Amino acid sequence: MKNISILLLSIFYLITGLAVEQAIGKESHINNLTVSEAISPEERARKLYEGKDFSASVAMLKKTITNYQQVGDISGLIIAWRNLSLVYQKIGDIQQANQAINQSLNQIKQLQNSRNNQTLLAQTLEVKGQLQFSVGDSQAALETWQRTTEIYQNIGDNSGLLRSRINQSLALQALGLYSQAINTLMVSQKSLEQQQDNLVKAQTLLNLGNVWRGIGKLEQSQQVLEQSLKIATKLSSSKIKTEALLSLGKTSILQTDKKGIASEYFQQVIEQSPSPDLKIQGQLNQLELFLNTNQKLLAKSLISAIQDSLSQLPSTRTGVYARISLARILLRTKNANYPQSLIAQELAYAINLSQKLGDKRGESYAIGTLGNLYEKNQRYQEAKKLTETALLISQSQNFPELSYEWQWQLGRIIAVNSDSKSAIKTAISAYSQSVQTLQSIRTDLVKISSEAQFDFRERVEPVYRELVELLLAGNPTQAELKQARNVIELLQLAELDNFFRNACLDAKPVQIDKIDQESAIFYIIILPKSLEVIVSLPDQTLHHHSQKLSQLEIETGVEDLRAKLARRSEIIFRKEMLRLSQQIYSWIIKPTEDKLQANNVKNVVFIADGILRNIPMSVLHDGQQYLVEKYSVANAPSLQLIDPQALERENIQLLGAGISESRFGFPPLPNVLSELERIKAEFSNSLLLKNQSFTNQQLEKNLTRNSYPVVHLATHGEFSSQLEDTFILTWNRKLNINDLNYLLRLQTKKTAPIELLVLSACKTAAGDKRSSLGLAGMAVRTGARSTLASLWYIDDQATALLMNEFYQQLSNQSLTKAEVLRNAQLAVLKDENSQFSHPYYWSAFVLLGNWL
Repeated sequence: MKNISILLLSIFYLITGLAVEQAIGKESHINNLTVSEAISPEERARKLYEGKDFSASVAMLKKTITNYQQVGDISGLIIAWRNLSLVYQKIGDIQQANQAINQSLNQIKQLQNSRNNQTLLAQTLEVKGQLQFSVGDSQAALETWQRTTEIYQNIGDNSGLLRSRINQSLALQALGLYSQAINTLMVSQKSLEQQQDNLVKAQTLLNLGNVWRGIGKLEQSQQVLEQSLKIATKLSSSKIKTEALLSLGKTSILQTDKKGIASEYFQQVIEQSPSPDLKIQGQLNQLELFLNTNQKLLAKSLISAIQDSLSQLPSTRTGVYARISLARILLRTKNANYPQSLIAQELAYAINLSQKLGDKRGESYAIGTLGNLYEKNQRYQEAKKLTETALLISQSQNFPELSYEWQWQLGRIIAVNSDSKSAIKTAISAYSQSVQTLQSIRTDLVKISSEAQFDFRERVEPVYRELVELLLAGNPTQAELKQARNVIELLQLAELDNFFRNACLDAKPVQIDKIDQESAIFYIIILPKSLEVIVSLPDQTLHHHSQKLSQLEIETGVEDLRAKLARRSEIIFRKEMLRLSQQIYSWIIKPTEDKLQANNVKNVVFIADGILRNIPMSVLHDGQQYLVEKYSVANAPSLQLIDPQALERENIQLLGAGISESRFGFPPLPNVLSELERIKAEFSNSLLLKNQSFTNQQLEKNLTRNSYPVVHLATHGEFSSQLEDTFILTWNRKLNINDLNYLLRLQTKKTAPIELLVLSACKTAAGDKRSSLGLAGMAVRTGARSTLASLWYIDDQATALLMNEFYQQLSNQSLTKAEVLRNAQLAVLKDENSQFSHPYYWSAFVLLGNWL
């Protein structure tokens, strides 16, 4: 994972690098050397560093080291070696960076244990931790930064303490310890609030805002970045001010309702930037935004301005990556009408410059992107050679974030000319290597996605889908079906990682046929020209069928059925609803009907894709019956996330909470209180939190004190494909997924995890094709083994009736949770005296996760 974090995450030093080292060591240097002998070379090294002339900076630092060795200045040597390590890290020469930082630490051993020397040690360890983090050793980095935190605490250095805590949060993120990372950041933020405004505070807030964005906390990111901007403006720091504006633009891009504001931020960066480096970043971000929002005239004008800016950049790595970024933005399919000669020219310049600078990453990046240009122009022989060259460099230098892309590109190029079985196998091999590489950088990929506007749906998702398409072409073997199934599972996990902007899910393979021999698992994937279904049967065989349908046909059919199901006004159009339900049944279920019967299947589990997650599969109709009338039905975001244990039904303790009154503009739910009372009647060991008593504080208090295997929340909520727009409502606030995750996992830390989470008055966001990602995210992030939730708001009287039936049967140990839901739905569907037989009332409820 070399260099990913160095290149895409901020370096968390308040007065970074050479400036700090010079200031700290200044007094001892003057005592031993004349100003011209000591300070001048180091000052020049610092300026070269800031100007991105890293090779010259290295030479100047080596001269400084020689000067200090001649006069025996140990403190100066410590600082100079540490600075040299920082510069080598910037260049990407990890071996030299490691040698330099070890030299610095060895020099420290010669000093006495004074306060100044403890400061030197802590700052040197900060750089060592950064180096460990950059090569993927997050545990070692965490331990190093914990040591620096302890030193800064002992000597009362609050600025150093803040740096160390923010560094620790990065390592905790990488290790998947997100709650600890957030707690660490909160402590840092509180410390900042007590300080007077200064540039150190402004820079720390800037770093903190970038970290908040990296873990998906967009509101917090915006708030602290605005504080940083305010202080920088007040203190006339044009550099920090422009960096804060740039970061605010990046945060706004991820906020669905603030993309227009992002453009304003980027424009301010362009107009106010004190350096060409920052200006070009503002321009490139603005260009990508213009193109993504189809503002072609503005984009065309900006491209000319970017060319002028590029010509003014010094010959540094910034010039390399800015040219590559421009090329990649223009190479996107929808932007392909821009001059190819311009793209080729900028890439050729980037290749030559990267080679002069010895920047292997930049060289691989530029050559591979040039290969992509040739690929798009159907010059496949040249494209293949360039891609293989780029891959050779990235693999030899251990740049997996590039290797996966060149492996994917190579697979595409080979697949286009795959006239033989051996060529197809070669293409599949290249794609498989790309997926394997993606898995190896799972954590870093999320950071790239959030920090560099790295479009998951353009740059990651197609790798999985195209591999599945190759594997399922023709008559796939059982081995190919198994591989395709596994790739679909990995795609589901990658989507959830991207949704959370964290690789936070603990995935473990599950052999379901050894756990439940009465279930069939349907893996469904939507490809551009087909709907592919793989069915795993209890006899351990896999069966595949394909429907030649365009993605538009599939989405239109599903959207129409969803509209007929989820709107009360559409109930009268029952015949059209049934037609659509039968159509989708014929796509997914009908081809394997006989095999389900032959294997005595009682339960069907769906690992669905995209928009198909927005409809309840229980409502699919064979012309005679709904699917739920024949089988119990469950859904799973991925079998690798399933904890296959059954719910212990004796003496169930349940925590129920609900809001019947109107809150925050949401309508009242008058039947919620009777719903909760009926549940309490079934489970005497229940605690109910109603209306004013249903606050996040009360929820936290009770989940901390007692163990509740079942948590039932009867309140408004919404699931969205955007993390920040997914929430449930308490009396005093909205709880997002991370909030709910924190509260529900309080119990897990002390006792057992929550077995069943019920959300009885929620819905998926209207008009959002991927809104069910929010539901899947809620299901897996809270740690509950099973989640029962509604896909749309339904009459709360019907909800109370169905919930009453559900809980009456839940105590029956002989029934799985899926069977309990089926029986409850059938009770509503088949009740001759009920007005709720239409699927609008009963089919909205879906079971996710463990169905046993």
